[in-house]
Amino acid sequence: MSRLAVVAAFCIISLLSGCSSAISPNLDHDSFGPNALASYEHFSDGGNPWQIAPDTLKADGLGLQSVLIRRDDEFLDGSVEIETSRVDDGGLVLRFLDNEHYYVLAIRDDSAPQPRGEENLEIYERAGPGAGGFQVVWMKDIVWPRGTSHRIRFQAVGQSFSVYVDDALIGTVNRLPAFSGGSRFGIRHYGITPDWHDRFRKFSWRAE
Repeated sequence: MSRLAVVAAFCIISLLSGCSSAISPNLDHDSFGPNALASYEHFSDGGNPWQIAPDTLKADGLGLQSVLIRRDDEFLDGSVEIETSRVDDGGLVLRFLDNEHYYVLAIRDDSAPQPRGEENLEIYERAGPGAGGFQVVWMKDIVWPRGTSHRIRFQAVGQSFSVYVDDALIGTVNRLPAFSGGSRFGIRHYGITPDWHDRFRKFSWRAE
């Protein structure tokens, strides 16, 4: 049965409660099964740190702005969300056009290499090659002891970019994009030595 058929059936069953958005056909997720990497295209300025463990996407060691981008899914407006309890320098990617043009929410817990442990959530616009192509557009320090699991959501609607932690809005910034046309999304890792590690679970996304 197609997803739209499932939605229609659910709405008929729930008619008395007014079902118009109880199930969204635009919501999807990845629980990182054994073949999960086949659903992503890899881009990087150096290194490929990605591997799959049971129900977990792992990134270990060298990965200079290493991103995994969904192959067959895209949207302009929408959100991506990840669950994690250990991130040295991970992230979520929206509006990916190519390896030199995208937006990323960097994600770090309090034990990340300094000064990242005091820059837990940071939005960058990438609009060019190398480190010089990145511009910080928003940053927030939160209390995040390593080992504490949080769901982090990155949302883009028009020129507005928002960040949520466990469904609570942490911040919003309006940004006139330096480029247009990017509609793909994914997950990011940054590491410069073997002891940089990120762990991700339950990646989900929604078009709006």
